[in-house]
Amino acid sequence: LVQVLLCFTIAWFLFAAVIFYTEEDSVGEPAFESIVDALWWAIITLCTVGYGDKYPTTPLGQFVGSMACVTAVVMVALPISVINSTFEEKFAEHREKLKLQEAKRRESIDILGKANQVWSVTSVFKKQIKSLENV
Repeated sequence: LVQVLLCFTIAWFLFAAVIFYTEEDSVGEPAFESIVDALWWAIITLCTVGYGDKYPTTPLGQFVGSMACVTAVVMVALPISVINSTFEEKFAEHREKLKLQEAKRRESIDILGKANQVWSVTSVFKKQIKSLENV
């Protein structure tokens, strides 16, 4: 998790700096008046929200924006595959544990059933012995 956050932070500052300097020479009023505006745009773009209040206007800036979007999707997709495989492993371990517990429970029930049968047979023999003694 720390590595993902570190990579995200690096991408955030990198794209903010690149978009600020690529849009600095735009014709007319610049899209990003300060680096803070660029940081706002970068975090919104990397989080794939995209409010649209700030956006690049030059072709190079639009290309950087596209790369920021693709980077964000890849940064989200890669950890998800690792999380999924780990979840599958843990779930398989959990299912095996449940199977073992169920097998032990069934074994205990079988043992108790056999003990109950032995107890029943013993009590029947005791009754027969007492009836024979009374005769």
